[in-house]
Amino acid sequence: MSLRGRLTSNGSARPVLSEASAVALAKAADVMRSVLIEQPDTLGDGDCEALHPGFFSQPVNAVTSMSYAVAGAWVIRRLASVEPRHRIGLGGFAGLMILNGLGSVAYHGPQFPGAQALHDLPAFGVAVMAGTVPVVRVLRGRAIAPGWTTRRAAALGGLTVIAGASYLEGRTASRACDPQSWVQLHGLWHMSTAAVMLVTASVLWPDGDLSAEPAQGDPLEADPSEVEPSHG
Repeated sequence: MSLRGRLTSNGSARPVLSEASAVALAKAADVMRSVLIEQPDTLGDGDCEALHPGFFSQPVNAVTSMSYAVAGAWVIRRLASVEPRHRIGLGGFAGLMILNGLGSVAYHGPQFPGAQALHDLPAFGVAVMAGTVPVVRVLRGRAIAPGWTTRRAAALGGLTVIAGASYLEGRTASRACDPQSWVQLHGLWHMSTAAVMLVTASVLWPDGDLSAEPAQGDPLEADPSEVEPSHG
């Protein structure tokens, strides 16, 4: 039966939705379809590598996209080694990493309808989660990044520089772009940002007991409120 009308006991129709509501719903459906389904015919044409017919439209970019899924699977392996209260957050982050990989493969590979949304939404989710988790911890008075170390900070810094440079130089408009090459800098962008996510997961949700006493005044270490009292 139509949403616009419903039969009464005498067989006549009475409206269920007003005309304005029906129009609003139709417009909302069009917006959702344009956001989730409709996409350009040439996805990835700004990422240097030439587009080819077949399942792998951009073979190098498609294969390197799996870096996100591999990194996400590695993070999932760590779930048993973190505190139970951190497993939901870490599991969610790992799940987004895997979806990011699958979406990026779809974007650079078969490019079926909806591939762009599957590519964009998980990537956005990873960025939002990495940015909001520390804010939430600050508001709750907890440790911001309990897995922070000098080595991990250096790794994040170096990987971020590599990711930024490879993204810029891996664009089609870059002088370094060679569409026919099997060495694609956009592929390096995939691998370096997957590594950034991997290190970020270790910083926000480290292995082991987080109740160790922090250094005086260091907000990046374990939460002082969670330190077990001494019985000595």
